[in-house]
Amino acid sequence: MGATIASSRRTRLLVVDDEPQICQLITDALQNDKIEVVSAISGQAAIEISKQIKPTLVIVDIRLGDLNGLEVIDRLREDSPDLPAVIITGWGDTDTLLQASRRRPIGVLPKPINLSRLKQTVDDEIRRLEGQSRFNRRYRYLRELSKKRRHQYRLVCATCAELSNTCRDLQEKLARQTAVIEYNKYLLKCSDEHDIFRGLFRLFVERTGPLFGVAMLCDETAELRLTGRFGVPVPDGVNFCRALADAIVPDVLEKPEIKVFDAYENLEKFPESIHKFLIGVTLMVIPLMVGKGQLIGIVALYRKGEQPFTQEDLALADMIAPTTAAAVQKT
Repeated sequence: MGATIASSRRTRLLVVDDEPQICQLITDALQNDKIEVVSAISGQAAIEISKQIKPTLVIVDIRLGDLNGLEVIDRLREDSPDLPAVIITGWGDTDTLLQASRRRPIGVLPKPINLSRLKQTVDDEIRRLEGQSRFNRRYRYLRELSKKRRHQYRLVCATCAELSNTCRDLQEKLARQTAVIEYNKYLLKCSDEHDIFRGLFRLFVERTGPLFGVAMLCDETAELRLTGRFGVPVPDGVNFCRALADAIVPDVLEKPEIKVFDAYENLEKFPESIHKFLIGVTLMVIPLMVGKGQLIGIVALYRKGEQPFTQEDLALADMIAPTTAAAVQKT
């Protein structure tokens, strides 16, 4: 194959010259503990060797037995576009030098070779490559460090957001618990169901803003009857409130649970006479249960085009419904 391959070292130089003695001369001048020199005496041999060793730098004679040295550089750079090259030539014509310069060599040396100049050129390039390698390693390290820091920053932000949400949830629960405690204290002072319902209505108004409502209780015949109307700024008329209350009773009797729904989207539940008043009305129905599923009353709160009822409202209603029912039963 016309090539000599030495043992692997950190820096690999590929010398390509069709004169074996020139290859040997360069090898003897450049090879040391830090530089491995591999030689090839033909262009094709150089291409094959390059695939195996991936040279750091190539030294090429322009005139070879089989290929032009510039063509060898082009072929080697197909795999390693930035491969540094030193061109040596015994031909100093202008066209040859112009073609050589287009390959961006780190040096163009005439024959006979000035070994001191060749060694200086190679040493300078190796130092440049080592500096670039250190820079690249540092750049990769800093880039990886920056990537890790960004990842840690995102984790911290996510943790802060999670803690903020948890803190907000705890504050809402604490506020709800405090409101329930105060409401239960109020219930102990109530003398009749009207005081109880006024307190329940006021609790939601203070927490959520303008509101309307109706209250129903079972009479002696176990029929649910309208017993109270509420509203800010004023309650709705008796006829509207009675029609609204009577319309929600069948659903509560079938499934006595706290629920929220849009009245206008459920017009079939209500008499036609009040349909025009239900645009934008959202209801929250609170059954009042005692004992083992015994229904003694219903409270229906509703808003007109205001902010709809929230999960927080549902949670509050769920907490006060049992004590409200117990207070009503007691009175």
